[in-house]
Amino acid sequence: MFDLINLVIAQVNWNDIFDIILVTVLIYKALIIMRSTKMTKVVLGLMTLFILFLLSITFHFEALNWLLSNFFDSIFIIILVLFQDQIRNGLASFFKTSGSLGGIKKNRFHTEIEEVIEAVRVLQEKGNGALFIFENGQSLSNYTVNGTILDTKINANILIALASVDSPLHDGAIAIGKGRILSAGIFLPLSRSGDGIRHFGSRHRAALGLAEVTDAVVLTLSEETKEIRLFHNAKSIFCNDIKVLRSNLLKFWIRGNQNNRKVLAIE
Repeated sequence: MFDLINLVIAQVNWNDIFDIILVTVLIYKALIIMRSTKMTKVVLGLMTLFILFLLSITFHFEALNWLLSNFFDSIFIIILVLFQDQIRNGLASFFKTSGSLGGIKKNRFHTEIEEVIEAVRVLQEKGNGALFIFENGQSLSNYTVNGTILDTKINANILIALASVDSPLHDGAIAIGKGRILSAGIFLPLSRSGDGIRHFGSRHRAALGLAEVTDAVVLTLSEETKEIRLFHNAKSIFCNDIKVLRSNLLKFWIRGNQNNRKVLAIE
């Protein structure tokens, strides 16, 4: 046994070690990009088709083999089309290190969350709707550039003013990240999901759409029902209780910013 181990070690050089490290990093980054539930389902579907392809070769299913052979000939283009949002966001954040936010103090996040909660409470009392998006590991720059760039401190009064019905930016989303209000008046792509979103309005469908393709946390406040929801990893949670809202923002936004390696999902 030890002779075999010594033989393997003797044949490994620095190039091999560097090669293994690069492959490990690439696989890890790919898994991070695949965190969204929607993407995971598509990958599982592609794996199922690949297994069927292997079976068609083994058992000589000529028609199935011809169909899947032509499908996999175009697999690279198919992946680019299906995963264009995840790939774009993944490449944008590829060189971010896991410790890039390590110096941000937790109490600052608590202060920022309290500002957001106060704004939500006031807007809810006034019967105003709102759509807040919280940046996590993946950059939201592809979306924030479509709004009005603000780059101002996170303050309840500013958030209330931006989301009020008399604000010209009222209809769009407000992006928060890096300790700042990044942008407002952002229009997001609507979710492409099926029957599960029929009871959602456009604000909620936009929130779900972003949560399907990024790791952002999205908060919606309904004008009609005053209902508060958080969207994350393509799922939603009802948060009308302020304590529940605070707890989930701490759980999903703070942990996301600290690059927790666990895949967070709302149950």
